[in-house]
Amino acid sequence: MFSAADGGNSGNAKALDPDPAVTHRESPLSGVGMNARILVAEDNPANREVALGILKKLGLRADAVTNGADAISALESIDYDLVVMDMRMPVMDGIEAARRIRSLDSAVRNHQVPIVAMTANAMESDWRSCIAVGMNDFVVKPVSVATLRDTLKKWLPTGVTAIPATASPPVSSPTTESEMAVFDPASVLSRLEGDIALAQIVFETFLEDLSSQIQALKKLVAVREAAGCARQAHSIRGAAANAGGESLRKLAAEMEKAADAGDWGLVITRMDELERQFRLLSEAIKENERTSRSNR
Repeated sequence: MFSAADGGNSGNAKALDPDPAVTHRESPLSGVGMNARILVAEDNPANREVALGILKKLGLRADAVTNGADAISALESIDYDLVVMDMRMPVMDGIEAARRIRSLDSAVRNHQVPIVAMTANAMESDWRSCIAVGMNDFVVKPVSVATLRDTLKKWLPTGVTAIPATASPPVSSPTTESEMAVFDPASVLSRLEGDIALAQIVFETFLEDLSSQIQALKKLVAVREAAGCARQAHSIRGAAANAGGESLRKLAAEMEKAADAGDWGLVITRMDELERQFRLLSEAIKENERTSRSNR
């Protein structure tokens, strides 16, 4: 169940049970867009932290839920100005949630609230699926500060305060192509406009969460549960992309596609390599942190 902290439109909200899995972010607001309030629906912790971190960086208040059903509950209680909606979530996915938000039969407070889809899939068919259920826009993961800023400017009623872009910190030594495939921290910093603190949150969340996600995937593979396997691989794919792990991202994408197609031979053969790439990426992230601490 969703829980919202006091502030902004909270006077319109009915009391809801608190849930430690739901994240809330609020920061001092100034200038245009100061009253905007955003709902983020995203089940992957790393992706959720990125979205919340970017919104905080832009000076916006944001609440987060982990599935479409909880997004509906939140929208029944609070007049949000915009929803950022993941496409592939457990319980209720983004497509079904958007369909219910737009339905006049649902109890949401604003059936016309702008909905921005957030997905790792960039095919035209995905965009058409979003439009068909009434979504307004589409951003591709891993989401950058610039992309989300520009998208919000289009759909928030009063706009958002522009945050000037900052250059990414220089890399201290040359990085080979193979090393970048395992871990490319420069790409993460570039996407986050050099925000080292936000990048650190991304890396920490990845290390805390991915081991359990991979174990969950192994269990789903063992029982050949196709929908759950594809969804779990999709979640790993998004987290790897956010953390700058291209090799892990590619493997997870292969497994997601294979699970959707029922190709269990490919799924099973890729599982060991997925675990190996996760170990390599984890070690590279930890080594990067040790190097960063020694240079401070």
